[in-house]
Amino acid sequence: GWCTSMQLLVSAFETCLEALPVLLYTMAVIAVFFASMIFLAESRDNISTMSQSAWLVLSTMTTVGYGDVVPETQWGIVLCSMLMIVSSLYMAMPVAIIGYQFTVIWGNRSTILLLHRTRDRLAKWGFGAQDIPKLFRLFDLDDSEEIELDEFTRLMQEMRIGFRDEDIAELFKTIDKDAGGSIDTQEFIKTLYPDEFRLMYGKRPGRPTTMLSSDLAGRPLSSDLAGLQLDLGAVAH
Repeated sequence: GWCTSMQLLVSAFETCLEALPVLLYTMAVIAVFFASMIFLAESRDNISTMSQSAWLVLSTMTTVGYGDVVPETQWGIVLCSMLMIVSSLYMAMPVAIIGYQFTVIWGNRSTILLLHRTRDRLAKWGFGAQDIPKLFRLFDLDDSEEIELDEFTRLMQEMRIGFRDEDIAELFKTIDKDAGGSIDTQEFIKTLYPDEFRLMYGKRPGRPTTMLSSDLAGRPLSSDLAGLQLDLGAVAH
């Protein structure tokens, strides 16, 4: 529905936030330069204040063109003509960036929404990023420190998240970015919890992939797994 489309649009803007400040800064520099030049080129009878010149520049750059303030001198007309060309070329960049990101996100909307649903379901049952290492240890039947699709399917089923087999397979494929046929804790947390991933692993290079967060460090693994098994049993009932 419209709520889903709005979430995707917000995701596109969030993706573009890194590039937009530079574009907005450059746009401000262009606006200040042309506003100053037009203010100097025009007579005070036509444009009496710098704010009027800035209004003319902004209405020209955004292609609104109200016509309430217009240049009268030859130099003013030349500057406004140059501004029309420069702003048309420049304004195409941020619009293209946002449009491209929205196109990419809309094309991957099923995967993005699946990740959102997974995080919501995990949070509903009280599981967070710090619980993922314990879950992987519990369901890593072959002690390979990675889980394969069948083990991952069993993990999702035991947690009673409510996904169909095809949803579980699609989620596994999304997390397994290297197409190796198995995923580890870092891949899972990085895909579903990117912010928590940086906190758990970003400042600890060289540590094993099954490391726990700082609040879990030093606790016996057997007690963690026993408590987790009780949690899963409560969910199942």
